[in-house]
Amino acid sequence: MLNAADFGIPQLRYRFFLAALRDGRGFVFPRPTHAAPGGGREGGVVPAAGLPPYSAAWEALDGIRPDDGERLAIGGKWAGLLPSIPEGENCLWHTDRKGGLPLSAGAPAT
Repeated sequence: MLNAADFGIPQLRYRFFLAALRDGRGFVFPRPTHAAPGGGREGGVVPAAGLPPYSAAWEALDGIRPDDGERLAIGGKWAGLLPSIPEGENCLWHTDRKGGLPLSAGAPAT
């Protein structure tokens, strides 16, 4: 199991990797390039000293600007609902289970 954050990806995401070589040689997984803030234990691995802390999404996106004056716009049938969904929630907010707006299945809010 490898944690994407250990390799500079701005999200805590664990993935299983299986590596096999046809000639039977041993395989060594890469060493982490980043560590949990404060040098804590993440996933049972003690990070090596001197590694930079995990990246945050805001840091990864900092400096990205649209090219040639292009405006980043949210599109799609339900795009108008995005401002009404609380931070940390998703599209399930507007269902009977979560308590969002009482929407019919086929009509987006206006």
